[in-house]
Amino acid sequence: MGMEVSGYVDAGEKLAILGVINHEEPKLYRSVVAFRNVVIHQYAVVDLEITRRIITNREYRRVTEIARKIASRINDP
Repeated sequence: MGMEVSGYVDAGEKLAILGVINHEEPKLYRSVVAFRNVVIHQYAVVDLEITRRIITNREYRRVTEIARKIASRINDP
C-alpha cells in the first residue's frame, strides 16, 4: 500500500491511518500479533482458557474480517 512499516504493530497502525481497518480494530490487531508471538516464539505459556473463549465465542471471526479488509487492499498503491 506504499507505506514503510517497522513491524507488525506499526503495520496495524498504518492500516488504520489508511482507513483499511476502523479505529477500533488496531487493538484487536495488536492482540493477534501478541498471541502470534506467544505461539511462534514461545514467549509465554498459551492460556487455554483464552483460547477456549476465542473458539467458543467465535471471536476469531473478527480477525477474519480484518484479514479480508487487508486482502482487499493488498495491491493498492
